Amino acid sequence: MIDSKSTPAPCVVKARPSFRTAWKSYFYAVVPAVIAFGLCLVYIFGVYGSYIDDAYIFFQYATNLSSGNGLSFNPGEMSFGITSILWTLLLAVFHYLTKLDIIYIAQVLGAILFSLSTVAWSDFTRRATGKTWLALLVGVLYGANPSAVKMSVSGMDVALSVLLLGLMLLTLQRHGFRRPLLVGTLAGLAFLCRPDALLLMPMLLAYHGYCSWAAPGSDRSVRSYLKEVIWLLVGFAVLLTPWVAYVKVHTGDFIPPTRMGKLLFALPHWYGCSYPEFLSFGIAERLRLAVWSAIHIFEGSLLARVFWLPFMLPFAVLLVSRFVRKRDSLRNMGLIEFMGFYIVAIFAMFGLLFPVTQPRYLAAVLPISIVGCIVLAHELLKERFAGWKFGQRWRGMVAPMLVLGVVVAYLAAHVYVYSDYRQAVQVQGIRAEVGRWLQQHTDPDASVALEPIGAVGYYSERHIVDMGGLIDDAVWPYIQDGYRSPERVFAFLRETQPTYIVVYVHHPGVGKVVDMFPEYFTLLETVVPLGTLEGKFAAYDAYSIYLCHWDLATKVAAP
Repeated sequence: MIDSKSTPAPCVVKARPSFRTAWKSYFYAVVPAVIAFGLCLVYIFGVYGSYIDDAYIFFQYATNLSSGNGLSFNPGEMSFGITSILWTLLLAVFHYLTKLDIIYIAQVLGAILFSLSTVAWSDFTRRATGKTWLALLVGVLYGANPSAVKMSVSGMDVALSVLLLGLMLLTLQRHGFRRPLLVGTLAGLAFLCRPDALLLMPMLLAYHGYCSWAAPGSDRSVRSYLKEVIWLLVGFAVLLTPWVAYVKVHTGDFIPPTRMGKLLFALPHWYGCSYPEFLSFGIAERLRLAVWSAIHIFEGSLLARVFWLPFMLPFAVLLVSRFVRKRDSLRNMGLIEFMGFYIVAIFAMFGLLFPVTQPRYLAAVLPISIVGCIVLAHELLKERFAGWKFGQRWRGMVAPMLVLGVVVAYLAAHVYVYSDYRQAVQVQGIRAEVGRWLQQHTDPDASVALEPIGAVGYYSERHIVDMGGLIDDAVWPYIQDGYRSPERVFAFLRETQPTYIVVYVHHPGVGKVVDMFPEYFTLLETVVPLGTLEGKFAAYDAYSIYLCHWDLATKVAAP
């Protein structure tokens, strides 16, 4: 008689899933990622360079850091003219390891991160709806979105910040707050990528408190709640504290000074008020500026109007409708509601504290709106057509046609957007030519004063005197009212005594200095576009390079 206890269990070998099986399991994420990456490559290799001047500031910092010149725009002079230390470190590491062109490194890395973010948002949708075709639709709506593609290849930190937020939300969806250290770490990385992500932590703490105590069925012990809160804060603080302390020691402030420089320049130019006046505003004036700031985002960007609002507005309507239909919605809030409140909070924060917002600062609003719109629409249709039998055959026909229709419509839009992108890169090409002229025709020890500083500083390889206050606060006392006082700006130039000054023809203030004190400046060269600029780019027509003469006897009082 055979003893069953002594008989070993048969060894069961699981068969490896076939390619067809694996494809069916992951096609909803792979297809959007491939489309997104392919479109990005068209933009990257179709025309060389970035269309945003600030991107060249990142390139300069990363190049200096990888070359052993420290965190600096001017080699060897420590400064904090960057908003994203994480993106700068990432670029510096890849540049150090590969020695490739840092512009291509930034753009290809942005394309990869953008493709990964489409995977994260697609998977979030699949888990929220249980429908792979809706996940595919979301992935394509975001991955092929012309506005998202354009921002992702800008060389900026956009794709990285959106990916980190998507991963954090996906972690919350899969594990709730049972992985608090991971959630806190992702939030900390998001802060190192963009300082406005500091908003995430109070929102996470509030949402965690709601899930633990206010949500129906929540039954938590105080000990387990506090344990999760502590680990959440630890994950965030471990990443936040070293960078914030480092900035505080070297600048006296907790965040890099770029915010101040942008406000000093933009407030008089956009709203007709100086920075001191802005600080004195009460809540009513701040709210007025916040509204105008939101309007300016969409008024000044056709891409935001065409490719953002069609998702933002339905998401807002569907979210409000959900609260109206379900009176207990506030008691049963989930991640979709959390995402909706995040959009409101991020607009309010920028509007009240930094009303000079660009669409790229709010890049995460687009995928959140797309996901929220699809998930809530799916929920509403399930309620309205609960008894409707929608066969597998019809789903198999409608879903591919819907996705294909989105791709075709987006591809048609890309024809216009790509043309717009080439024109914007060409604008930076003018500044690159200014930098190359300076690099070829000036002494290596020369200094150049200008604003904006990115592309010219990167290509010129000369010491830059920052007239915009992004990398250096020396100019701040002289531009408290923007550039409306040329005498004060000239006093700053007399104090710093740059060898050359570069004047953008349509700059609101620098050109006035040259006009008011012509004896101090000799025109050396005027750089004009290499091709024909059209439409809104036609104004970007020339940069003038002047040699400065500071040995004259004229004296101008400092402020």
